[in-house]
Amino acid sequence: MISATLFIVLFILPVCTMAMDAAELYHERTCIACHGAYGKQPVMDEYPKLAGQAEAYLLTQMKDIKNGYRTNAHSVAMQNVMHLVSDEEIAVLAKWLASLSE
Repeated sequence: MISATLFIVLFILPVCTMAMDAAELYHERTCIACHGAYGKQPVMDEYPKLAGQAEAYLLTQMKDIKNGYRTNAHSVAMQNVMHLVSDEEIAVLAKWLASLSE
């Protein structure tokens, strides 16, 4: 019984907490406003679906936008938001979005 409880506390609980924190972060950083709930239904056809994209791809794109390496019209609009998102938060969001089904 103790080993099952220990397993849950050490391995299951942190994953559940990360998922809840990432979903909350997605809302707090206003990602939902353009990319829709869970990154699945963008409000405009030109905006990308984020759910199910590769984690490395999401991480690179968000960092490139934040650092000004991507400068197309949509990237410029996102730069106004990305300065609010830390590199650690970008990593959490990328991991969470990649874990979602398309």
